[in-house]
Amino acid sequence: MSERFPTEKFSEGEKSPEGKLADFRAEISELKKQEDSKIEKSSHFQAGEFNPTELTKEDMDIYLKFKEGTLTTEELNRYRNKVLGSEGLAGDKGDSLIRFRTRGLFVGYIANKLSGILMREELKKVKQEK
Repeated sequence: MSERFPTEKFSEGEKSPEGKLADFRAEISELKKQEDSKIEKSSHFQAGEFNPTELTKEDMDIYLKFKEGTLTTEELNRYRNKVLGSEGLAGDKGDSLIRFRTRGLFVGYIANKLSGILMREELKKVKQEK
C-alpha cells in the first residue's frame, strides 16, 4: 500500500497487547498532531473531540488490516456498523460520549483512506482497459 504514515514504530512485533495498543495510540496521536499543525491537509480528527487514548484493540486491529492492505469494504462496513450503531453508543457498555465520538471519527478516517485507495485502483483499471 502506498499510503504515507507518520511513523513505523507501530507493528505487530514482540510487544505485549498493552504495548501494541500504546504504540497504535501514539501513531494515531501523531496523525492528529500533523492535522492540527496543518502538516497534513485533512480534518479527520477534529480538534478537541478526538482522544486517541479512547481507541480500542478493535480499532487497532482494523488499522493493522488497513495498513497491510487486507481490509475489505465488507469488514469496514461491519466495523462501522458496530462502532456507529446502537452497540457503539450503548450505555450498558460504559462507553463515554468522548469514546463514541473518537471511534466515530476514526471510522471516518479509515473509510476515507480506504475509499481513496479503492478509487485510485479503479481508475487505474479503467485507464488500462482503454
